[in-house]
Amino acid sequence: MKAPTKLILIALFSILAPTFIFGAAPDVMVVFSGKTEVNMRAYNWIREVFHNKNLNYSLGATVDPSTVKAGQYRTVVVVNTGTAAGVDPILQKFIAGFPDKKDLYLVNLFRSKADLTVTTFSAASSPEGVDGVSAASTWRSRWMGGQNVQDMHLAWTNDLIQFLKRS
Repeated sequence: MKAPTKLILIALFSILAPTFIFGAAPDVMVVFSGKTEVNMRAYNWIREVFHNKNLNYSLGATVDPSTVKAGQYRTVVVVNTGTAAGVDPILQKFIAGFPDKKDLYLVNLFRSKADLTVTTFSAASSPEGVDGVSAASTWRSRWMGGQNVQDMHLAWTNDLIQFLKRS
């Protein structure tokens, strides 16, 4: 076998082997508008909760919404951060152009110190036409009233899990 052929086979094996060894492509893709600290914490939080609850979902993440196509994943979770209200323009454009909105779930993690509640919303009531949840993006250890912030993050993650369990 010639050297270039061997190199091509080695390259092909190194690309395909992880898929066969570690499983197929993710069935849940998490889309962000940038690599911020809040986005990375949110993604790591989702992974940690899924792992702790022994959920059988494989996760992937991207900051390039253009790489995500309809039908490619069971669910696409759009994590909107960095705003006090509304949806980041990049993510809003992605949601508007996505043909299967029933496969999208919007997680709004708003910069808010006054409203630290977790609020779910349905596609019918959402301007974007998707189901989702809104919560605060704070990651400090405690919030007003002494409630643990972890409880708040667990609440929005549980709403996401319920969406993933839909029929």
